[in-house]
Amino acid sequence: MTSAITGNGLAQGQKLPVWRRLVVPFAFVALSLLIMLPEILLGLSTSNSLLYNVVWGEQVSALMREGTFYPRWLPDGWNGLGSPAFYFYSPLFFLSAGAVSCLFGGMVESGVAVSLTSALFLATSALAMRSWLSRWTEGNWATLGAFLYLLAPYRLHDIYNRGSLAEATTYLAFPLLLTGLARIKARERHGVVWTALAYLLLVTGHLPVALLATVSLVPAYVLWEARSGRAIDQAFVLKSLVAGLLGLGLSAAFLLPALGLLPHVSAEELSSPYYSPESWFLFSGPNSIFAGQVLDIVLQSFALATGYLLICIAAWFAAPTKKGATLWAVLAVVCFVMVSGLLPFLWQLPGLHQVQFPSRFLSIMEFVTITALACTAGRLWRPGLVVALLLLVPATVSIIDLAAQRMVQVAETKQDKQLGHLQAMRDAPEYLPAGYPVGVDGYGRADPDRTVLPDVPEVSAVKGQVTAVSASKRADGGLSVSVDAVSPATIRVRRFVFPHWHLVPAAGGRDVPIRADGQKLVSWDVPAGRHEYDLVAGQAPYERAGYLISGLSALILVFLLFVALWQRKGGG
Repeated sequence: MTSAITGNGLAQGQKLPVWRRLVVPFAFVALSLLIMLPEILLGLSTSNSLLYNVVWGEQVSALMREGTFYPRWLPDGWNGLGSPAFYFYSPLFFLSAGAVSCLFGGMVESGVAVSLTSALFLATSALAMRSWLSRWTEGNWATLGAFLYLLAPYRLHDIYNRGSLAEATTYLAFPLLLTGLARIKARERHGVVWTALAYLLLVTGHLPVALLATVSLVPAYVLWEARSGRAIDQAFVLKSLVAGLLGLGLSAAFLLPALGLLPHVSAEELSSPYYSPESWFLFSGPNSIFAGQVLDIVLQSFALATGYLLICIAAWFAAPTKKGATLWAVLAVVCFVMVSGLLPFLWQLPGLHQVQFPSRFLSIMEFVTITALACTAGRLWRPGLVVALLLLVPATVSIIDLAAQRMVQVAETKQDKQLGHLQAMRDAPEYLPAGYPVGVDGYGRADPDRTVLPDVPEVSAVKGQVTAVSASKRADGGLSVSVDAVSPATIRVRRFVFPHWHLVPAAGGRDVPIRADGQKLVSWDVPAGRHEYDLVAGQAPYERAGYLISGLSALILVFLLFVALWQRKGGG
């Protein structure tokens, strides 16, 4: 009797030598570093989000090296006025970049740490994708699919052209999340824990894409798995729901402040027509393919979306069994409908309108497409598949060409633009205090460079008479203020107002009430006499509750791990 031979050329059950098992991971790492090498050598790409990648990478890395585990308030933002960016922005990528900077002891520039972090997410997502695809096809084809996933055009576009580094982290979460759900279905150990942690990565990686995946990819897969038997697997659905809720609980430290504190910032700046999904539909609206002058980014989105749709359909025809291929073909159709705007009313559903760009669905489409190819059992040379794959070539070449142009700009300017951003420390206008006058560009977008900042001293008396007033900076971005007041006075400091500020008398006692002046700066009233205060960056509303929920969720997670370990040892 002969043993079955696997795709690796080994008898079934035979393990690969250690060196052979490490070849593919090393190849993923090497290719990821090669992809990011231009940025590592020359500096961050002059992408649409260069400003934020530079100033956030610099500040988060510095704060983490100083011991702040989760920097939310960026004290150097807006040239020292401060920014609450990470009370709202999904933190996974930049916290990871800060960790990389700490790992190197601050010996690498923050921009290099950012690029290395992109390489890290590229390599780990390829490993996760290979594991996921191995559930659908042989090992060699799973490896090929993982390489394709690593080189996915829209993800490279995210990194080098759009500069949406946070959005690119979701490529790691997709395969991990669905692997977790598959483990729950198969009653494998730690399925709920795996799924919860993957959902945590998705939500803290990029909230808009997390929302899109939550209303499309995740429920479609759960429904497909639940109906795979003669009756609906209610236990699987319930465990999947518990895992999702546990993942949300773990992310509460980010989610609660992000949602609860929105009234305190200028988030409405992201609701202008430019950021409306209707402005970016492929088949309707001012920037559609039928508009008078079509933007390159729209043509690229159209070519990619169409190519992925046709690949998934061709993969369905090529697949020897239709069960799995049908799921991915249906999902491709759903994503294409959403990107194109064929059913525009769907974008009016709660939350979806805040996603801004329908093209964000392309990240999900790339995951779906490569999984669909895995269902073909290696039948990649069918004419329909070849033609569909060739349709991606023009858009991919266009994306690579644009990335090359951006890197040439970096080489020619010798990073002058990045140094300029670090000197000015402008930040995202949507996180300015609510009601602050925000400058806009010719497209109607909030523009950091057109936003006028208050030209005021570090501390001053704006009302009343004082003989002396002085201030010294604190490490948290606050100030220690001394005042000699002849009469009751109003003191103003050069710090944007935000609910995390606490004004503490140096002599002790209750916090002193603070308020926003006409320029949204922190101000307060002082009685006559000599006084000393500390303006301290403490916890904002919802922050403590968020940490509490995340902590309780983490305890539940640990409990589930212990239960699984106990059962493994035969205790139950």
